[in-house]
Amino acid sequence: MGTELRFIPLDPPLSTSLNLIWKKNQVHSNAASAFLRQLRKKIKS
Repeated sequence: MGTELRFIPLDPPLSTSLNLIWKKNQVHSNAASAFLRQLRKKIKS
């Protein structure tokens, strides 16, 4: 069974950046706080 689906690379390649925004002095869940701590470590290194 064939398909007409095919991969066509974009030229020039498309790219994007990531932006995360959160309120300052916001109370976060334990999971969100741990995520932000790890994120800050990665940004600094």
